[in-house]
Amino acid sequence: MKGGCDSGFNHVGVGAYTPRLFQLSTGTTKNIVQVKEIKLSRQSLKDDDSFVLDMGTRIISWNGPKANLFEKTKATQYARELESSRNGKAKVETLESIKDLLPDTSVSPKEVAKYTKADDKLLRLSDATGQMKLDVVDTVDLTKSLLNTNDIFFVDNGAELYVWCGLASSIDERMQCMVHATRYLNSTNHPLAPFHIYMEGNEDKEFWDLFTD
Repeated sequence: MKGGCDSGFNHVGVGAYTPRLFQLSTGTTKNIVQVKEIKLSRQSLKDDDSFVLDMGTRIISWNGPKANLFEKTKATQYARELESSRNGKAKVETLESIKDLLPDTSVSPKEVAKYTKADDKLLRLSDATGQMKLDVVDTVDLTKSLLNTNDIFFVDNGAELYVWCGLASSIDERMQCMVHATRYLNSTNHPLAPFHIYMEGNEDKEFWDLFTD
């Protein structure tokens, strides 16, 4: 978690959590690792990628025998981020195989398309109208010019949530941003996603890689 906004962030409980499987892959860009949810199945595993199996209280990472260093590093980082977001209720494990933990169901081309579909979304938290509102800004072409120093923005890529606090954002926006982030995540199909917080001017490459320009 990178500092900036107040971080009173409490995720939904893990008692009735549905397991999720994430694939970490560089694809054609060897130094940028994409994290995407894939179907919970043995058939989804590939030898040349890394994977994280999120079981709520157990977070398990597995590296395919041909996975590269970037993928392995990101898998470890992502698993640790999930662990830290569970308030001590989860533990990270690294196993030599996760096949026995997955159902042996087929994965159709239609299901592959469903899980690989881009899920990036930019939302703005603002009290400029006199009321605190969280609105979707864009879900197609995320550009840096959409960010406004007067407000707070959330970038949701379907696996992680990035919170960006503009330098001129109001005190109320900063105080309430994590409450709204929690509420937003709880309305999605990934309520336990890890999050990152950035203050304007302290962004890193991982954050800027979310944008197209």
